[in-house]
Amino acid sequence: MGKKFNLQFDSFSNTFDLLATDHPREPTACDNDEDHDFLFHRIKGLRTGEVIGFSNEGGDLAKDYERLVELLQKKPFHGLYDVPQLGLRDATLDRIVTAIYRRFILREEGTEYLLREERPVRKVAEK
Repeated sequence: MGKKFNLQFDSFSNTFDLLATDHPREPTACDNDEDHDFLFHRIKGLRTGEVIGFSNEGGDLAKDYERLVELLQKKPFHGLYDVPQLGLRDATLDRIVTAIYRRFILREEGTEYLLREERPVRKVAEK
């Protein structure tokens, strides 16, 4: 079973946060990662230095989706994660971002979330 995340999505700005459900309460900061063109950030606990989540804060998933998934596939953050709100278990971050995009941007409900290899991003974005 992967690390479990809570999903928070802001529909006004099309941004999301994924925060580990078991992280200690502590101040956090985004770790800007140039490998992901500042479209996707690690969230680190300032006391522990542990990565406790991920965010696209400062971006717009509706506009950045294709590039973001491309970057995550070229330079993945290794690990498998669970996001109960999306019905995902042992999912990679590119799969989680695709699920968020399909649920909150395309407003698809009850669909199975597919990896990019199973369905090209361009086809999903064209819908």
